[in-house]
Amino acid sequence: GEAPPDITYYMVDHPLFREREEIYPAPQTSRGTLEFYALWCQAVARIIDYVQPDAFHCPDFHAAMAVMYIERPLPVIVVLHNAEYQGAISTQHMGRREARHLGEVFNLPAARIARETFLEGKFCMLKPVVDYVRRRQRGYGICAVSRNYALEASQKHSVLWGL
Repeated sequence: GEAPPDITYYMVDHPLFREREEIYPAPQTSRGTLEFYALWCQAVARIIDYVQPDAFHCPDFHAAMAVMYIERPLPVIVVLHNAEYQGAISTQHMGRREARHLGEVFNLPAARIARETFLEGKFCMLKPVVDYVRRRQRGYGICAVSRNYALEASQKHSVLWGL
């Protein structure tokens, strides 16, 4: 038979990634959690820019903001396992003050945070990658773990409407 393909794994390490008790940090609204995702997305983007893969496989919202940092556009495949959360913060209506705060955390201009991550008054980490796929791939490249889940998510979550 054929030899399996060569696969290279890249490991990312930082104290922020080790200083947690669960796989995903909580609560989602804490600065520490936001810093975790900000660092993760920036690390993913740096790896993409360094390795220059043919495509970026983005599972759910966790690395969805990486497209805001990449220097070389590339095809993206988004696989939704749990669109219910979307990396959203909806504890309050997001405005200029929140955009400035999130811009500091994510190392991005506040105007860009507001334009690319705010949806219906909420901060949504999934929105940048969905918009990226809409703009660069005419909406092709977003899928879900099952047909039923894809239909449910596309009807229920406004970030996915029109795909």
